[in-house]
Amino acid sequence: MSRFFHLLSVIILLSWYATPVKSQDLIISGVMDGDISIIRSIELYAVNDIPDLSIYSVRSAMNGSSTFSLDFPLSGSALAGDYIHIGHDAVKFDDFFGFTADFADEVVSVTGEDVLGLFKNGVIVDVFGELGVDGTGEPWEYKDGWAYRVDGTGPDGDTFVLGNWAFSGVNALVDESLNATAITPFPIKTYIAVDIDGDGYSTGQGDCNDFNDSIYPGATEVNDGIDNNCDGNIDEGFDTDGDGYSTGQGDCNDLNDSINPGATEVNDGIDNNCDGNIDEGFDNDGDGFSPAQGDCNDSNAAAYPGATEVNDGLDNNCNGVVDEGFDADGDGYSTGQGDCNDVDPYLNPDTIWYADEDGDGFGNPNNSSNGCVQPTGYVANNLDCKPLDPDVYPGAPAQPDGKDNDCDGIVDKVPQSITMDPIPDQVDERGSVTIVASSTSGLDLNYSIAGPVNLFNGILILTGPGTVTITASQAGDNRYLPADRVTVTFCVNPLPLISLFEEGTSFLTLQSNYDTGNQWYVNDSHINGANEQQYIVSESGDYMVKVSIGGCTGVSDMFNAVLTHVETEVNKSISLFPNPVHQYLNIELSNINNTGISEVFVINSNGSTVMRKSMNQNSYMNTLIIDVSQLKPGIYYLLIKTGDEVIRKRFSKQ
Repeated sequence: MSRFFHLLSVIILLSWYATPVKSQDLIISGVMDGDISIIRSIELYAVNDIPDLSIYSVRSAMNGSSTFSLDFPLSGSALAGDYIHIGHDAVKFDDFFGFTADFADEVVSVTGEDVLGLFKNGVIVDVFGELGVDGTGEPWEYKDGWAYRVDGTGPDGDTFVLGNWAFSGVNALVDESLNATAITPFPIKTYIAVDIDGDGYSTGQGDCNDFNDSIYPGATEVNDGIDNNCDGNIDEGFDTDGDGYSTGQGDCNDLNDSINPGATEVNDGIDNNCDGNIDEGFDNDGDGFSPAQGDCNDSNAAAYPGATEVNDGLDNNCNGVVDEGFDADGDGYSTGQGDCNDVDPYLNPDTIWYADEDGDGFGNPNNSSNGCVQPTGYVANNLDCKPLDPDVYPGAPAQPDGKDNDCDGIVDKVPQSITMDPIPDQVDERGSVTIVASSTSGLDLNYSIAGPVNLFNGILILTGPGTVTITASQAGDNRYLPADRVTVTFCVNPLPLISLFEEGTSFLTLQSNYDTGNQWYVNDSHINGANEQQYIVSESGDYMVKVSIGGCTGVSDMFNAVLTHVETEVNKSISLFPNPVHQYLNIELSNINNTGISEVFVINSNGSTVMRKSMNQNSYMNTLIIDVSQLKPGIYYLLIKTGDEVIRKRFSKQ
């Protein structure tokens, strides 16, 4: 027998053709053809209790035989849900599965092409395989593998139903020695018979309600009036008071065993029989209340809780008070009880008056008198926290005296404010600024300063250009509250100066006295991109520089730049190539003088020098190659010095 050492990784499931379990007590639930050196076995499943298994037997038909030959009768009994296992060798069965087979017989020493039948009293009731057909190559072949019944199907009588089985595929158990470690293990003891609600239990397995998936053997019992775990008891463990009823069964008080749906109603203000009514049958005067419900006179239908109180000497509403509502001012006293003014609730025999000993309109809580009439020197309040100090009483104005003037438990402080003389918004960085400020309390001020200044004895010493912020504060003391801060901000403007850094007959280099914040102008026009400290002048004009530092700005005086000599390109023979240029620019001069090229400047379109190359004074060169690969693409000017002359030429960098 040839073997293929590979396994089908997907179990062939044909459950869509499955037919349901028919009325029968025992069915074939699985067959396995392990390597003959391992184990061959059959699994049966008891749908219902079977007191006597001897009425059943298992038979086999091999090699396409049309009749069953080998026969093995069963013995003993089985309960619903039991699995019965028959192996061809008891020792090998135990080695492969880890437990002992119920029976061992050669009847199951069949291969995956043979047919097995289950008989009851000699009549076939279930079958695996097609009788008279050799299973080799058939859809139901399970050689060196297994077949297992689809849940809820079978038995199939004498007709094999392929759709009622799932298959491992041929050779699935080749070289497997333990079912537990097999790649495609035999699904032993997993078949479930009819399970309508999908909770894992059929009625044959004890499911007492197979239409509710929360009800089955082993389910957790809950307090809902239902036998959830199918043990024959309802809501066991949920009858707290032991009266035979849980809350799920209608017990409206499961902490009192005298209250339940079957109890007798008594006159105690409680719904004893849990019918939603209290003390039915115990209201003698028919007013809707029994004595247990608070009826203080159950022979008078006009007296009950909630009735209208009338002036009749009775407690009509059963609240324990007689004729309430007839005290005109509601102070607890009627005129007959000594109320001298029954329209003023404050005036009655218990009214308390307090002595005003300091005449501030507020009384001493420790000196009082009772009566309807206000005594001289007494007031109706007791709010004076200093009865002998006329400056201290609730609502008194604060004074700088260190006292709690208004009796709020906090020593009162007087507000104060800060005044500061104006400081110009713009000053230049020369000189100083004097601060003149004071507080209304006369307390010293504190200053915090940000910016290029130093403070000395109220004078701000300016140390450079930029924004200056001065904040004056006064934190207060035991008499004065903190003052609101006063903040002043002003600019210390820079003082730009232009100096002549370098001079030639056809160019000048101007320099600002600030290294940052510069912007150059010519003839009052902004020069784009000219924001360096130096600027090379290539044409005559009036130049100035504007400097902005820290948000503050200053402008220099005008500088008149006059170029005495500018050499035109047509007067000299000069060649630049290639032009436009990518990397190396060749410069050749002729017909100039005997001095050659002494220095070369490369100036961008903003007038800034971006490259400078000086020659040795003894090497008079008329030819020069310079590397311009690092320059950005754009238009540039060459200033070529030859002795005292300067030649200007334009080129394009790509």
